[in-house]
Amino acid sequence: MVTAKIMVKSITSSFSTSQTTMNSYMATKDKYNWGGCGHDPRGVAWAVYNYTPAGYYFNDYRYTSQSTADWEMVDGIRATAKAVGASVAAGMHAVAIVGYNTTIDPFVDGTNSINGFYVVDPWYPHNYSAGLGSQWNPSAPPYGLPHNSSTAYYLTRSSWDSQFFYTDTNEGSFYNGYYVPYLRSTSGAPSDSPPETYGDWYYRTHFGPMAGGETLAESQSSHETSTPTPTLASIELAVRSGVRTHGLEVPFGLHGYAVSGSSHVDSLASGFPSYDLVVLRVAGSPRALALVYETPNGYVFAGLAPVATNSPVANPGSRVSLLQEAGLRGTGRLVWAGVAASQSTPFEPLLEGVDARGSTSYVGPTGRMPTLTIENLNQANR
Repeated sequence: MVTAKIMVKSITSSFSTSQTTMNSYMATKDKYNWGGCGHDPRGVAWAVYNYTPAGYYFNDYRYTSQSTADWEMVDGIRATAKAVGASVAAGMHAVAIVGYNTTIDPFVDGTNSINGFYVVDPWYPHNYSAGLGSQWNPSAPPYGLPHNSSTAYYLTRSSWDSQFFYTDTNEGSFYNGYYVPYLRSTSGAPSDSPPETYGDWYYRTHFGPMAGGETLAESQSSHETSTPTPTLASIELAVRSGVRTHGLEVPFGLHGYAVSGSSHVDSLASGFPSYDLVVLRVAGSPRALALVYETPNGYVFAGLAPVATNSPVANPGSRVSLLQEAGLRGTGRLVWAGVAASQSTPFEPLLEGVDARGSTSYVGPTGRMPTLTIENLNQANR
């Protein structure tokens, strides 16, 4: 199957094993014996696993949710910048997916949508008129897709989901009723019980685990139907414009940085507006915080500062535990009350919580803050 070869060559460009040799190998590894008439997803996974360098692992994955399967492919490409594969036409064909188009970076917090995929079809330039694909629905497009760029054909998400990537009914009972992509995994040879996908592992280890035990793709799938808001995109535009305008990329070591989520900070200080702190990551690690003002006319870049790895801004999941360690409870609302009261800059906001008596208290960079100081400041600012 040529799809396996495309996936291998995206990792090892000098790969030169013949398709005949690969086909013979895959026939020994297919989930089912097809008598020389094609291969199934297990054979593809084994071929890619066998012909890539040590340390690369692959598996065929089964999903009951089409959206989750789509996102797993996006996340796999995002994590590796290499091709993934998928069974299409109900398992009667396979293609390599070499790129995607999404609303924002898949590894950035925020509402996101898949707009489309870049696909390489092994059958190009053949189509129905050449006698290939005649056993499939003639109302569907030919699977010998023409290229509309130098390397791949762009399919909108709607076309991909409705006309190409639907549940498998032709590759044996193991795959029947599932959406089946071929993805890089984290360990071991291909099997019926594959490990975590490499895309999920990469996100979890570089950006933090998902809440509630979800995989990244499951979370993306469940949230993508939300009404899109321009907020994060607008904030990112302000940040990137500010970093570029002020020449901050080199001094802060931000080459190739990603804008990774935004945290709102409520200002308690009179004359100081509420604002957002935006985490900038390089190779998955937090490198800097950008401060962005919220104004009636949009978001305005206001400054940049280094960020500590254990910052509650860079690690939202730590906020509740930091409150608990200080004997407080709450959701971890971020506030700032001025330099004197907060004993910090706006890049180090306070965590607001409630103590055992029900009184509001705060945790700052040096620990729990004196409640009286904050309360007096609040009264003065009202």
